Order: sequence, then structure tokens, then C-alpha cells
Amino acid sequence: MSYLERSGVKSSGVSVNRLIKGGVNSLKKILNNNDFSNELYYNRHLQEYFCREEIITQLISYICGIEVSTEQLQNNATRVLCNNLPKIKDYLFEKNDFLTVLIETIDSENTNTLSCIIKVIDELLVSSNSTMFQIIVEQELPIDELMKCLDIDEVYSLLNDLLRYKEQEQFVGIEWLSKQCFIDKLLNVFIQQGNYGDDYDEVMIYNVTLLFQTISIIKCVSINLQFNTNELIKPFYKTIFTSTSKGFVQNGLDIILSMLKGCTNDQIIIEPEFVPICLNELITYSDYITHHLKYNNGNITTERIQLIGIVQSMINSRYQSILQFIIQKQWIDYCINTFYSYEHVSTIYRQTILDILNSIFQENGIECLGLELLKNGLIQRMIKEDEKSEEY
Repeated sequence: MSYLERSGVKSSGVSVNRLIKGGVNSLKKILNNNDFSNELYYNRHLQEYFCREEIITQLISYICGIEVSTEQLQNNATRVLCNNLPKIKDYLFEKNDFLTVLIETIDSENTNTLSCIIKVIDELLVSSNSTMFQIIVEQELPIDELMKCLDIDEVYSLLNDLLRYKEQEQFVGIEWLSKQCFIDKLLNVFIQQGNYGDDYDEVMIYNVTLLFQTISIIKCVSINLQFNTNELIKPFYKTIFTSTSKGFVQNGLDIILSMLKGCTNDQIIIEPEFVPICLNELITYSDYITHHLKYNNGNITTERIQLIGIVQSMINSRYQSILQFIIQKQWIDYCINTFYSYEHVSTIYRQTILDILNSIFQENGIECLGLELLKNGLIQRMIKEDEKSEEY
């Protein structure tokens, strides 16, 4: 008796248990059965049916589009392999040929087929005792094909999980992606989308931004090296700072912030040390930054908050040429003016400026900024502003 029959719910057609007896010839009917979704989770006989070799073979054929099928059939076949049935996963991990087929049939032209394949690969990758990563490496997962479809949730999810993938506490996933020039590929996607102006793909750009955020959290040395030396940084920055789309710019600034996290140093860096290109190239767009730091009135925008974060990261890099440039541009003075302005109520902006000042006067390697502020009368300014605040 099926789950629905036991629960007293009337089935809308031939029962799943009766169809099971038909073997592989009944697979299409089972996947298209109105009761399939509920039966999959509760019907033990159905679960055992799906664990048969000939059934798994046919499911893979539907998922990969090897055999002509409808989207419903593809999607339901995908649900079976992603249903966390241990017997199915164990069988797939033993029979690596199935996993190889999944990767070999990846094609960006058919988005539904691609989504189904990637969803299965991702589910298997994050499973216990998985051999999926080994197959990904051996079969060379076609990253270039996936880059074309970063607007698909399943593709983003797989790449994100691959970045986070660990074996024996080592982030082997991000190391493998680093060897595939993953940063170059992400930057190229962003630059290409920037060429479309206001018609850029918002989902694709947002997913690129999220992937950079994941990368910055993991702090992989080989990836950070690509941030510091990649010549694509120049056209990447140009795409951001010349764009007229606020959303595009904000995503770009988020990526820059993620990159700069890899440039933070605990000690003073004195030239002629190598200055990472992701830091040095910001000097080219210093007028843009200055314009937004010179706050007069109005709301503190997301873009302004991001730019003050970028200045904070530049300070934390402790490269002396960068610090001297910040002094030359008077960026900290502009920040203090904004801190004391009564024209806005942005707590986030004020807190970031306060954090910057705390760093300047409490941490090593950036004393030159503190000395410059004191020379410019910071103490007197603070006393004056305190007196003014008492009047309000």
C-alpha cells in the first residue's frame, strides 16, 4: 500500500506501487504520476525501485538529455537523484562512469538540462564520502561553459560550494579553481556585462559579486596573488568607475572591497615594495573617490559607504606610498568633516570613520596619518565640535 493510500488520500490515477512492477518500462509513467512527489519521500518500495542500476541509468539519460524527454520528466528525474537516498549516492560513487557522463554532457545551450545536471553534481559534491570532486578534477569541469550561465541559480550554487569544498581541512576546491584561472574568468564576465551598459544581466553580476565575497572569506593565497597581479584589474576598474548604472557600480565596489581584504598587512610596508595592482590602480580614479568623499548635504548613499570602506582597506594595507597618497588627497579630513556633519544620520558611515580613526591612533604602521591629523588641528576640531553639540 502506498503512502497516500495509507493516509486515506485518494490517488488521481494508477497507483505508484502497481507501476513499480513494470520495471524500467514504467519509469516515465512513475515520474509523470500525480502522486510522485509525495510518494518519493515516503514510499520505501519506490525508493528501492529507484536504486536499481537500470533505473539509475535511465534517470541519468533523462537528466542529461541523452534521451528525449519533457522538462517535467527531467526535473522529476533530477529530484530523485537529489533526494538524499544513500543507496543511490553510494551506487553513483561506486560507478564513476555515471558521474563522468554528467560532466561530459554539460552544455550551456540548453538551460534546463544544464540546471538539472549541475543540481545533481552539486548535491553529490556536498554529500558525505563523495567522489564527485575527484571526477570534477579528472574530467575537467568545463568552467567556461558555466561562466556563460552564471545567471542560473544552480550554476552559482555549484561554484560557491566548489569554492568552499574541503578535504582534510584543506580548501582544495578553491585551489583547483585558482589553477583554472577562475579570477580571470569572473573578471571577464563582469567586464563583458559592463559593455552592455544599462542592459547588463543583473542576476549574473550579483552572482559574480557573491562569488568574490566567498573568495575573500576563504583567504586563499594563490587567489590573492591573482588579485595583486592581474592585468584585468585595469579594464575591470575602468568598467566600474565609468558606468552610469548605480547598481552595476555598487556591485563592482563590493568586488573591490573583497579584493582589498587580501591586501591587509599587520606590519609597515616600505617601498620599493611591490604595491598590488588592485591598490595601485585606485590612484587612477582618485578624483572619483574624492568627489564622493567631499560630502556637502543629502543622504549618505550606499556608494559613499562602500568608498569609505575602500579607503579603510587602503589604510589597512600599510603601504607607505598609499598612505602618503591618502594624506595628499586629504581623504581623512573629508571623512572627519562628514563625521561631524548634521546633514545626515548615517550611523554606519560614522562608525566606519570612527573605526578608521581608532586604527590610525592605536595600530602600528600608519602613524603618518595620525601625525598629519594632529598637525591639521584634529584635537582643536574635536573640542570645538563637542561644544557645538551641546547647543543642539
